[in-house]
Amino acid sequence: MSRSRYYLVRRECREFLGPMAASEFKQRFDRLEFGMQDEVSGHCGPWVVLDRKDELLKHYPELAKIFGEELPLSWRENTGHAKVISRKDSRKDQKKNLDEQRRSRNDFQTYMEQRNRQSKTRKTVAFLTLAVSIGVSVFILMQRDEYPSVDDVAVAAQKQDPSEFLNIMGLNVIPQAGKLVKSQKQQAIWLPYLRMYAYFTTGAIDGVSQKLLRGDAPMVAPQECSVEFWKRKWKEASDQNITFVQGKSLQKNPWTKLLAMDPDWVRRRPQKGWSRPRSYLEGCIMTAFTAMRSLASGAKSDVEVSVDVPEGVSDMVLGRLKSQLEVINNGRSTQAPVTGILSRISCLESQVRVEDLNLCINGIDPQLKPLFDERIGFAVLRIALQSADIQVDKQQLSQRLQLLAGKIQTEDVMGRFDLGPEMKMLNYLASGDSPAQVLSKIEQEYPDLKLK
Repeated sequence: MSRSRYYLVRRECREFLGPMAASEFKQRFDRLEFGMQDEVSGHCGPWVVLDRKDELLKHYPELAKIFGEELPLSWRENTGHAKVISRKDSRKDQKKNLDEQRRSRNDFQTYMEQRNRQSKTRKTVAFLTLAVSIGVSVFILMQRDEYPSVDDVAVAAQKQDPSEFLNIMGLNVIPQAGKLVKSQKQQAIWLPYLRMYAYFTTGAIDGVSQKLLRGDAPMVAPQECSVEFWKRKWKEASDQNITFVQGKSLQKNPWTKLLAMDPDWVRRRPQKGWSRPRSYLEGCIMTAFTAMRSLASGAKSDVEVSVDVPEGVSDMVLGRLKSQLEVINNGRSTQAPVTGILSRISCLESQVRVEDLNLCINGIDPQLKPLFDERIGFAVLRIALQSADIQVDKQQLSQRLQLLAGKIQTEDVMGRFDLGPEMKMLNYLASGDSPAQVLSKIEQEYPDLKLK
């Protein structure tokens, strides 16, 4: 009796399916969830393209056998599938041998003695088989409580390419995630890595609730941020989303709130119990990017039908999400500008001179003025705090700060996220405090904020 094995499938070098047992592998292949051009890996083994028969037979023969008669003839000859011995033929041979033995018996007594010996042999074999089965089952149950070294996972998690981390987690940890999070001790250790696995893949893990993955995120943040959630929400409000992206009206729903979110606001607020991403909202942006890329390609999922997204709209949404992630991770965006409201917001987030901010807001619809007034305030605050590192026009900056003082509300226009620290920083700067003095005051008042 062998231990259950799990495998990951990598589609188009960017999406991971699994972990899955061999039986589920066959079912998902039959449903065309992946094809012969995709790759498979198991037990931290090498990635192998499914249509490379020699490598698959060498590293994962159990998967090659799953294809059976569906394999090309050359595969069946190499794996022995071309020759099949039926159970019926085997039984005929056994019956023939038994008849010959019976004919060779000289008397009834010899016949009975031979039957008794056969009976004892069968009982002994059955007992030994049962004992071995029990032993193997106990071994498997004990092995299920073993996890890979946390140090190994931590090292893999720090690498720029997450493939090794996803491979280790997918094969050794994720199959037991539901059981693992029930232990407070194990949960505290593994939750940051479970969150990283979730938001680098589908935003969900079987056996781990969305509430646990979400953690202590702001109440106004989405209650769920899986890829399927974002696909469903786009379908429900696709007309509103397209209207907003085209800059025609200020719509408010999960997608528009996310696209309008200030990445510097997210960057200042890392959460405890997170590694990569550093917060729930950063994870939401990551899964939204995956969802839009899937919608733009026309892929269908199990919970909803494909939604047509105009190519120009999908490009603008993907560009905005990429820009947000770059600011959160690097402090600056290198995203090339695209047309529409989203590029204007990103424009404000990338300027280093106060006098250039007006270039980002020329010709905007009056309905969008509340949003852009707020974003100008965010931009001025960012430039002011960086004034020690970059050369700015002090007079222009002072004039802008005086105009903005008192205009920034305690909650942002789109998502109602708390702007208390940002409002205080603007007021301190407007009253004449230097950026260093402002940062010192805010660090004392809000020790959890990351200001540098």
